[in-house]
Amino acid sequence: MSTRFTRQGVPLVESRTLALVQTARKLSDRIVAQLAEQLLQLGYNEATPTALNFLSALECGDNHAAEIARSIGVSRQFVARQVNHYCKLGYLQQTPGRGKQIIISFTDRGEQLMADARQVLAKIDKKIALGTVTNGLDECLQWLQQIDAALDE
Repeated sequence: MSTRFTRQGVPLVESRTLALVQTARKLSDRIVAQLAEQLLQLGYNEATPTALNFLSALECGDNHAAEIARSIGVSRQFVARQVNHYCKLGYLQQTPGRGKQIIISFTDRGEQLMADARQVLAKIDKKIALGTVTNGLDECLQWLQQIDAALDE
C-alpha cells in the first residue's frame, strides 16, 4: 500500500501500525499455508487454509454456533453451513444441548487433526527459532500481547 499520497494528492501519514497489521496478516497466511501443506502430506486432504482457519476458532470441548460466530465475526448461518460441511467430512459432530441449542464438538478424527496440526506447528516453532535469536519467538509473542493490551487502554 502506498504511503505517500492518494490520487487526489492527499498526503498519507506513515503508520507502523499499518505495517504491523499487513506483516502479521502475511505471516499468518504463510504459516497457515505451510501447516495445510504439511497436513496434506499426512493425508488430511480437506485441511485447506480456509478449513484450518475455521476449525482453529473452535474449542476442543463444547462449542455453540453463536459463540463461534462472535469470535470470528461472521453470521450464525455461515457457521451452520461450515459446521454441516465439516460434519460431512467427519471432523465435527452436532449433538442436542439444552433447549434449542446444538453442541458442536470435534469427532475423534477432528481431534486427531488438531493434535497433528499442533505437532506441525511445534516443528514450525523450531524452524522459526533457528532463524531468530534465542527466545526471539517468545519475545515477539510478549510484544504482540503488550500491543494488544495497549489497545484496551
